Amino acid sequence: MNSLHPNWFSEGIINVEYKRYVLLAYFQKVEAEHKLSKIWPALENLNSIINAMIGFRDKCYELSEEFPKSLEGLDHETGKLQFKPHV
Repeated sequence: MNSLHPNWFSEGIINVEYKRYVLLAYFQKVEAEHKLSKIWPALENLNSIINAMIGFRDKCYELSEEFPKSLEGLDHETGKLQFKPHV
């Protein structure tokens, strides 16, 4: 079975529809292997893909926090300042 590279979502052609078809094809291969009671290679690969995507999401959040923000107002209930991101 061909495995999906952990960074499959950010490599090559970055097109949402194309990436959906790549993922669908991979899941169809995993399902066929699962029906034959072969779960280990696919399970390990899925785990690495999930970890890579979680790391990517976390890094995107960290990056968005670094961009400048403008003061939008004050939340009177919590007493915290509200900021509006520029990006």
